[in-house]
Amino acid sequence: MLAARPNLDQRTLEAVLFVARTYQDLDTCRPLGMIAGRIPITEIWNFVDRHPGLDAEAGAVVVAAIRYMDDADFAERTKTRSKQPPSPTPRGPRAPIARAAADDVEPAPPRRTQGATR
Repeated sequence: MLAARPNLDQRTLEAVLFVARTYQDLDTCRPLGMIAGRIPITEIWNFVDRHPGLDAEAGAVVVAAIRYMDDADFAERTKTRSKQPPSPTPRGPRAPIARAAADDVEPAPPRRTQGATR
């Protein structure tokens, strides 16, 4: 894909490939839940700090590029998720008996703490 772009000089191509590989590596650090979360910024900073060849300016560019890519990826994943059909829900009104029964329940007595005397 990038090799087909002859107007990129070698240094720019290497920088783009470095950021792409970095993003792939950091993608494994995402917290998982209902959907995969964003890459933690601390992981991005740790990655940049472990590469002594990056000066402060280059490190800031890598952090910004990874954050930008992550934001775009997260927006795409959440957009795709919101287009899914809603999960099936029961039809009809809720049973008033079940609701009334829950309201009639007496609260539990207070718990005694350990070592308490009567």
